[in-house]
Amino acid sequence: MTEKINIQEVLVVEGKDDTANLRRFYNVDTYETRGSAITEEDLERINRLNDLRGVIVLTDPDY
Repeated sequence: MTEKINIQEVLVVEGKDDTANLRRFYNVDTYETRGSAITEEDLERINRLNDLRGVIVLTDPDY
C-alpha cells in the first residue's frame, strides 16, 4: 500500500463518513459539523483551529 500523505491543517467536513473516507488516503484530523448547518459554537471552534493549525473546508452539494 502507498504511504499516506500527511495534512497539517484540520479539514472541516460534514460527518463521520467524510472523515472515514479521507483517512483511507491521508493522515489527517477533521472537524465534523454534523450536517450542513453550522452553529455559532462550530464557528468559534473552527476559528480557533484556524489560528492553531489552519483549516481546509470541504463541501459537497446537497440535493
